[in-house]
Amino acid sequence: METLRAFVGCLVDLNATRRAVDASRALRRTLDAAGWRCAWAPPPNLHLTLKFLGEVDAGTAPALSDAVARVASRHGPIKLALRDLVVFPDESAPRVLALGVTDGHDALAALARDLDDALEDLGFARETRGFRAHMTLARVKHAPGALASVERPRLDVGVGFVHEIALYRSDLLRNGAEYHSLSRHPLADPRIAQNAAKQSLRDDTGQNTSHLDG
Repeated sequence: METLRAFVGCLVDLNATRRAVDASRALRRTLDAAGWRCAWAPPPNLHLTLKFLGEVDAGTAPALSDAVARVASRHGPIKLALRDLVVFPDESAPRVLALGVTDGHDALAALARDLDDALEDLGFARETRGFRAHMTLARVKHAPGALASVERPRLDVGVGFVHEIALYRSDLLRNGAEYHSLSRHPLADPRIAQNAAKQSLRDDTGQNTSHLDG
């Protein structure tokens, strides 16, 4: 049986992704200077995971895609804000460094719950841990001291938009993971999509964007 490592996730819009890349590079410069060694996520890997599926039968991919498509059709585009450094499991034993999600977290959590419901019908266990949306920036290999002792840059990516979710294949390679979308599905609830699209256009054209500078 052919298997693949899979998860359901989403990207933020290109402008927000570029700002997230800048934030990641600023943090990397600081931690490199402090003697930390981390495996940094390359720009194409910056995403938000909604549900990790693990190793799945490759033959189930069409059914998984159909389930994800049905969920996506019930949700509209999501406006969110990426701010502040989040550390897993905690700052005393840092293993993962990530950007936290502030505005828009409830909408992402609702999307994750809907995916849980839909994929449970296909035999995937429900998540037992509380959902905490984040964008992973790095995995810590060596921390020479406490993170609190490092004067970190202020991480405030500002507002971004999620317009679709995708079923991804994750290929583990010697130098890290590569993600490939198996199917992409727009967040298309018509009750929400029109207003979100108008807001996204205003932000992308530079109108009403003062919140990105603070």
